[in-house]
Amino acid sequence: MSRSSAPVLLARTIALNRLFDTYRGCRCCVNRAVGSAKISAVCAPRAATLLCLVGTLALSACGAGRSATKGDHEVQRVDTTISMQPVRRSAWSVCVQGWLLRPACPRSVPASGSSTTRPTVVAGCSGGPTMTDVPLASKRCRFAQWSYLTYGRPIPGAQNGIVVEASELTPPPPYFVHVLVYGTTDVSALGFALPRGRPTPLTDALLQRTNRRRAVLISRVRWAGHPGELILAPSFPGGGEMGSHLIFSYRTGRIYRGISLHPWPSVYRYRIDYNRVDRAVKLAPSPAYPEIETTLRWIVESSG
Repeated sequence: MSRSSAPVLLARTIALNRLFDTYRGCRCCVNRAVGSAKISAVCAPRAATLLCLVGTLALSACGAGRSATKGDHEVQRVDTTISMQPVRRSAWSVCVQGWLLRPACPRSVPASGSSTTRPTVVAGCSGGPTMTDVPLASKRCRFAQWSYLTYGRPIPGAQNGIVVEASELTPPPPYFVHVLVYGTTDVSALGFALPRGRPTPLTDALLQRTNRRRAVLISRVRWAGHPGELILAPSFPGGGEMGSHLIFSYRTGRIYRGISLHPWPSVYRYRIDYNRVDRAVKLAPSPAYPEIETTLRWIVESSG
């Protein structure tokens, strides 16, 4: 599938994509709205997803860039340790329904830090001559995708207000977790070209670059017994739902598979209810990229 013939991918994930795209495009986060939504762990009900979407759309006027404010020099430090938790069996069973996905379905993901917030898990497949929606288990399936997204505990200091994100990236686990798995027999279905050439070392500056139009080859690695490549996806919106994700990409015969994780900054900046003062909280080690890469490897090693 080429850009010129892009299909209507994963019809059942439209609501989730709109929610996440609005979140990334406007860079806003609604802690209380999402935290209170009882989102189903498998194929989230449209009503619950729309509840999150409505809360996010209410913030659509927020600015796309950040300017220096008098609060920038005050950085709150919070000890945050990323831990892994098993993927709910109901969520994992959806992933393994897809023959293209099955070997890449992870059994562990970063913990969200909330026992009450249930993840939004959606999956679907496109196939057939016109790349329309087909069952995951169908042999006509040519591009399958499984998405696991959850919001955890509120950002420290932000329990009593709507958070307007000022950072280029979302906060780290346990505050925000987004993992994607894809499998395809047509690599062009990704929507962006896999990179070639020399690897580019991963840095926090590269992670937070917002105008990255092409995927970047980071390194060639061997994880979970698979020789593959570590790739940084194009920035949103060029990377689609995988925008800015760090991806472990590998090939088995004619099937291309990938497991990805949304990265985070070491210092997360935000505002409360549109006030003019940025707040900054150090939620991850500096630099952040080694921990991001390690977390993705944990996810990959749990797959299969």
